[in-house]
Amino acid sequence: MDLPLTIKDTQDGLINKKFSAVELVDSYLARITKYNKELNIFLTVTENEAYKKAKEIDKILGYKDTK
Repeated sequence: MDLPLTIKDTQDGLINKKFSAVELVDSYLARITKYNKELNIFLTVTENEAYKKAKEIDKILGYKDTK
């Protein structure tokens, strides 16, 4: 997935099932891991909460099971 996405691209991608919310979280967390040591932007990254919300969104969108 090419990041960053616009809000519209994100919405369209989720609705049209181009990617799941969990996949979106995976991509952004990977980006945070890659760049945060250099940029030091994030003090706290709440991965568990992000995945919990992403799974809830995927369930609403009709995904059977995401990691």
